[in-house]
Amino acid sequence: MRMLFMSAALSAAILLSGPAVAMEGAATAKDAAQETGPIPGALSALPRERLSPDIVRQALHGENITLSRWEVKAGAKVPMHSHANEQISLILSGRAEATSGGKKYVLGPGDFLLFPPYVEHEFVMLEDAVALDLFAPRRDDWIDAAAPQKAASASNEADAAALVALQDAWVAAEISGDAAALARITDPRMLSMFSSGKMIGRDAYIDWIVNAEIAPFTIIAEEIIIDGDTAVVVSQIGDRTRLVWTAIKRGGEWRGLAQTFSTIEPEK
Repeated sequence: MRMLFMSAALSAAILLSGPAVAMEGAATAKDAAQETGPIPGALSALPRERLSPDIVRQALHGENITLSRWEVKAGAKVPMHSHANEQISLILSGRAEATSGGKKYVLGPGDFLLFPPYVEHEFVMLEDAVALDLFAPRRDDWIDAAAPQKAASASNEADAAALVALQDAWVAAEISGDAAALARITDPRMLSMFSSGKMIGRDAYIDWIVNAEIAPFTIIAEEIIIDGDTAVVVSQIGDRTRLVWTAIKRGGEWRGLAQTFSTIEPEK
């Protein structure tokens, strides 16, 4: 069975325009349309979607609006993007820097920005932050993207979660230079390919990591494709690097088989 988790546009899709993960019990426009009075609820009761190690989202869809709550770690960045929805972004705690129209805005608790439709904007989290976004009209792209996921089997959903956990473990092992951990989570045949054209095997890759000083970095998964016992994870590292990571499942466990790094060229 093939399962596709796809974002709309780079890692901007993850924070402000990404697909909703299937949510059992979440209030939706269909629920609202069937009611003649107010629908009570609480943010604490909305399902929590961990979109990456740095981002958690909760979303509520009405007939005409979408409300989302975000918990985002310091350093996470949302590249410049735009969408058809008008958007109000309100910071509840922490600090963020937004860029739009060639200007920068530092937002703290209680500060907000209103983005008209199709106005490009970018966010960088200066501190761990909690924010609310209000979209009008509602984010139908989130709802549409969630539909095929609701039909996915429990085993494939578990595989997707396992792949995210595997990537988290890979990041931690690289930063700490843990050779044993890198060997456990990668296949002996693993190849690493770099934007320079250089290609090395697993042992050479692990030796290089152990002897290098890897600074902490943020990785955001943009797309996960699962097809049987093979998976591809497309991620963005920082501002300029894209990683395409291939994994295979053996003995019930996922392991990295190949990774390709490429440079993201700035838009002209």
